[in-house]
Amino acid sequence: MASPPAYYPSTDLVIAVAKAVARALKDGNVKYAIVGGTSCLLLGAHRATTDVDFVVPKGRHSRSTFPSTLSTNHTVYLPGPGTPPIDIQIIAPPALFREPFDESTETIALVDGTVQVLKPTLILNAKCRAPLGRAGEDKKTPDAQDIKFLLRWCAENGMRVGTGEVPNATREFVDAFSAVYGGAELWGRAGYDPEVGGAVV
Repeated sequence: MASPPAYYPSTDLVIAVAKAVARALKDGNVKYAIVGGTSCLLLGAHRATTDVDFVVPKGRHSRSTFPSTLSTNHTVYLPGPGTPPIDIQIIAPPALFREPFDESTETIALVDGTVQVLKPTLILNAKCRAPLGRAGEDKKTPDAQDIKFLLRWCAENGMRVGTGEVPNATREFVDAFSAVYGGAELWGRAGYDPEVGGAVV
């Protein structure tokens, strides 16, 4: 039996979920950042997402602040009658988020300063782990599109892609990624130096 089609909430609804997450964690004084596909959407990408992921420092997930199921660290946002609930996933390093994240990790404020999103170069670093290692094209393609979007965003906003914040963007990765998905020129525009695997100084 075929699985039901995925529900993709509108951009406005995703923003409402992100703001709800932000309010809950601000009330609990918990450091957080929106990550994954939602972070790219909030940065301006034209992409769909089925859920909202946010990362908190290891050991800082407080169920009294943001209730979730004990087994999965999932919760849901209930938009109202007639609209499906939207999944929210609470993740923390190193098990569910493989990059460092602590109180000093840089974020940027979006949605009129109400929502914290992981710094785009750090999102890019996390994304560089994904597309070549994923099993299904349904996951690989969105990750590749996100990487291209983030490279454009960094180039347009003067945020250089270097080894300090994007160590996963090795020369081997960039060559393999570009061979499969194209967009080799985007790396250079973002300041990436293929000879050193990072930004030109």
